[in-house]
Amino acid sequence: MGYLSASNIEKRIIKSVYNPRIVSSFKNNFILFPHESTFYYAYCRHALKNALLILNIKAGDTVLLPAFICKDILSSIHSMSAIPSFYHVNESLEMLEEPENLPNAKAIIAVNFFGFPQNLDKFKKYCSLSNAYLIEDNAHGFLSKDSKNEFLGKRGDVGLYSIRKTLAIPNGAALLINSNKIKINPDIVNKINENTQTNNFKFKNMLRKFVNYSGIWHIIFLLFIIRTLRKFKTGDIYPKSSAQDEYNLPNEKKAHHLLFYYLKHLIEDEEIKRRRELYSFVEKILIGCPCNPVFPFLPENTAPYLYPFYAEAKDIKFIRKVLSGYHLECFPWPDLPSEIENNCPKYYKNVWGVRFLW
Repeated sequence: MGYLSASNIEKRIIKSVYNPRIVSSFKNNFILFPHESTFYYAYCRHALKNALLILNIKAGDTVLLPAFICKDILSSIHSMSAIPSFYHVNESLEMLEEPENLPNAKAIIAVNFFGFPQNLDKFKKYCSLSNAYLIEDNAHGFLSKDSKNEFLGKRGDVGLYSIRKTLAIPNGAALLINSNKIKINPDIVNKINENTQTNNFKFKNMLRKFVNYSGIWHIIFLLFIIRTLRKFKTGDIYPKSSAQDEYNLPNEKKAHHLLFYYLKHLIEDEEIKRRRELYSFVEKILIGCPCNPVFPFLPENTAPYLYPFYAEAKDIKFIRKVLSGYHLECFPWPDLPSEIENNCPKYYKNVWGVRFLW
């Protein structure tokens, strides 16, 4: 296929990947997290660990989660000496098994993959059968709502958010307690260390500031060098997790102060619009490419984390070339758990995503 000529509006959309401007100097009235039932952390893994603590998950208890998941989430479960057990998903990323055929568990995790609302019917049926807690993993779906206009992350007993995956901040995650039946021990959720801004984020932030003056060429050039060096060193341009990431939880820290500034000053409508415009643009430029979208359409209330698609490994080089013509890139998702990676449906390894935030 040939390249489409990007309009000025589309060039602005592409530039927003590298320097999104979705905060105001004025405080806004964005309210998602009730003060008394929300706790903030550096990473979503910390939020999940504390969710398990609050739900009184003990050593030997089973936690159900999708087999199609990043391996590092297991570190939260292993940190509690709990036992992860997997259910499978179909190509629409919905639960494959029937609830009555799943093993007994103390909690089950439902994931809103890529910010798209997960159908919770099977999960709620399972919870009614087994008396399990429902944990809604909304790491990808900050700002997304379901067809009933309800924010994702508010539909289970607890909700998890990885806000750093949506906003350009060093780190930031949240744990939201949705059930008034859950007793919260403040001593459990507040014993965490102070946080500092990493040199890596400071450098990225400095590069972002140049985007408005010199465009994005300096970032593209830097990424090319980094990818080349990584491929020379590891054989792959993409970073990989290690087996130890399934067990080693990072040192727990408070969320960076920039998270709270962004939450107070966020222009949520602008960020939702930006992500939806990027999704539509990527969908357009991939027409004719050997790939298929994971989801048949973009729901009205969805603020997508990225543009997810299915593609064979042999076709990715061509697709990457098409995307690079618009200064966009794709990467594989997820880095599967070691128990799953060699024993899973083929489509688990054929999911790629075009990122909307550098």
